[in-house]
Amino acid sequence: MAYLPQFENDIFISYPRVANAVDGWVDDFCTILAASLAERLGRDVKIWRDVDDINGSDAWRDQIARAVGSAGVFIPLIVPGYFERDECLKELDQFLGEMKRARDGGRALMPVYKLPADEPGQVPHELKDLGHHEFFTGQDPYYRPLDHVEDKSAYWGRMARVATDLKIALKQLKGLQPPPVGKVFVACCSPALHNEREQLRAALRQHNIRVVPEREYLWNTDGVGQQVMNDLSGALLSVHLVAREGQKGYAPPARERLQLELAIRQHESGALPEPLVWLQGSAPTDPERAALLHEIGHDFANRGADLLEKSFQELETQVLATLAPVIAAAAVPPPARVAVLVEAADIDEIATLQRLLAPHRLETRLIGFGGNEPEDAGQLAALERKCSHVIVLWGAAPPSWVEQRLDSAELATLVRAGRVGVLLCGKPSIAKSGFAPAAVAAFNALKGPVDAALAAFLGAPGGSP
Repeated sequence: MAYLPQFENDIFISYPRVANAVDGWVDDFCTILAASLAERLGRDVKIWRDVDDINGSDAWRDQIARAVGSAGVFIPLIVPGYFERDECLKELDQFLGEMKRARDGGRALMPVYKLPADEPGQVPHELKDLGHHEFFTGQDPYYRPLDHVEDKSAYWGRMARVATDLKIALKQLKGLQPPPVGKVFVACCSPALHNEREQLRAALRQHNIRVVPEREYLWNTDGVGQQVMNDLSGALLSVHLVAREGQKGYAPPARERLQLELAIRQHESGALPEPLVWLQGSAPTDPERAALLHEIGHDFANRGADLLEKSFQELETQVLATLAPVIAAAAVPPPARVAVLVEAADIDEIATLQRLLAPHRLETRLIGFGGNEPEDAGQLAALERKCSHVIVLWGAAPPSWVEQRLDSAELATLVRAGRVGVLLCGKPSIAKSGFAPAAVAAFNALKGPVDAALAAFLGAPGGSP
């Protein structure tokens, strides 16, 4: 069963066969991703990908189309040639259509690059405008994919970022994750400090704060200054990590200077708090970076930059303390948990219940049954302790199945407390029309809207129980 009740599949992974044929890279990626998400979400997610040979038949194409249409998140695994393969393009185009039809953030797209695309111009603007994840290293033309054993630190760091971003996306799709409370500009920095930037980014994302820029700027384009200004606009704070040590083949002083200069201008105009500039403490100063460090310590400091020569942990603490009022103001209580008991024959009716529960901030725990046997007996045994309410979904299941659920020992305490309800949906029947239990609430969606009655059962309309 998917983590997202409104979808059959949580994630669809699109990739060309060649991305997996030589090294099994896609197999490893999917296995590690599934385990990382399960660890973060506390339960498995349902990932769909093609694992059989594509034979070009209409039946196979229909199966892929159904899987794309029933997925909440689409991950294109991009390698050279991805945008030249008909099957990959069809999958991507179908999902883009699904996203446009949803219009309300009801689906998410997250590109992952095993290797760069052949030509940047091949990448559709819908993907260019998104944050993406890169699992390759090296320089053109000697790129190579990261290996989870050989490149352990880099690979697992990037996997942690993918899993965290997917966790947030899945919770947003499930209605449990509110929109970001704001954004923080964390300047692009020397590769020597990429790990520190990722650590700060992860800490901010944990507090539902968006971090920009999401990827490196195209520094040699005419509009790079405007891109930096766009990211600075409306930011709660700007943070600049400045390395003392040099990095062979990388000459960032002008890039770091540009970002800090524009942040200072925003501060001088009153549009941005004073920029926080963290100076790498232990490394000796590289001669090529001496001029930038001198300028930071004098000109930029005199114009309002707050220079921090302390440990990185102290910087992280100061950033979060600065943002604490915003984080506290946006804090909301954890969502109430509502268990939904559903027999296998009624899986298709879950979408009906999900629409009814959408106005409420609730976390639904689906407990599926195959006849009278639950798929997860542990979840059923923990109902009273873990969930505030229980809804029994009754569509095509026989009346005896509903009666046995209501008479079960696991629901006894919740029934006495008036916290168990039955949603009647699917096709009308004599049994449903005469259903009038004394101890539980009944919501007959077959006779008309039940929104108000369901809201009263769960608590105040639109609120938590």
